[in-house]
Amino acid sequence: MVYSKLMFEKGYGYRRKEAVRKSKEVMRTKGDSAWLMRESPLLRTPDKPVDSYDFQFRPVLPDGAGNLKEYIEDTLATKYGDAVLLELGGTGTLLARGFSDGFFKKSAGVSLSDFRDDIDPRLKLSDKELNHRVIEGDILTKETQESVRSWLGEDKKVDVMIERMAGGHDFLPNEPFYMAPKANTWYELLDEGGILFAEVPDAFLDYMTDWEQYLSQNYGSVIDLQVADSECGIDVRLQKLSGAPEQLPLLPAKDVMEQARRLL
Repeated sequence: MVYSKLMFEKGYGYRRKEAVRKSKEVMRTKGDSAWLMRESPLLRTPDKPVDSYDFQFRPVLPDGAGNLKEYIEDTLATKYGDAVLLELGGTGTLLARGFSDGFFKKSAGVSLSDFRDDIDPRLKLSDKELNHRVIEGDILTKETQESVRSWLGEDKKVDVMIERMAGGHDFLPNEPFYMAPKANTWYELLDEGGILFAEVPDAFLDYMTDWEQYLSQNYGSVIDLQVADSECGIDVRLQKLSGAPEQLPLLPAKDVMEQARRLL
């Protein structure tokens, strides 16, 4: 497996432009039906019974945890009013609205484009009340990562981070050595006690079993990890406990290479 950062940077730059163009076109031509995954509620609703974040991430919740809202608010109860929420790959509007009033100090969504006006201008009405912001940008670029750090300001860290890009994964490079540092960048922003929910990108799918075992054996007391199959692929819940390393523990490169050879 030959890795060229320049090659993937150039290739992804083109694909990113295509992603933005196609996203805007879909929003213009298909309306709300195209937003089933990108702007979904936190909990199930009668009109969206299977499109909620709770429906997707329920399999990775601990036994007896209740629904996604209950688990997050119970786990981070001591941070009520000071917690920070960040969605990667979406505007986060309906997600933020689903939590108890005042639970989050502020929230943001990182999306290639803030096209809520094209769908329903009312979606922006709660931004000020929730202290919510949409940061336009590509989650893989340093510019977007710096924009998020600027938004965080004195808070510096995130308490709840959620990524559920669904079809957006098609525009991410299917290259683990390229994607791993990108994943680490966002893990570093997670505060102690913070929780990450993510739909696993294609680049990592073939390595999840080995990585789960690696973390359990070496970091099981400081990183709480749950991996499960879902309707859209593989999902994870990761909580950064006291004593967790600042950088995301990754599979040794030799193990990744050996697995890649087995897959050829």
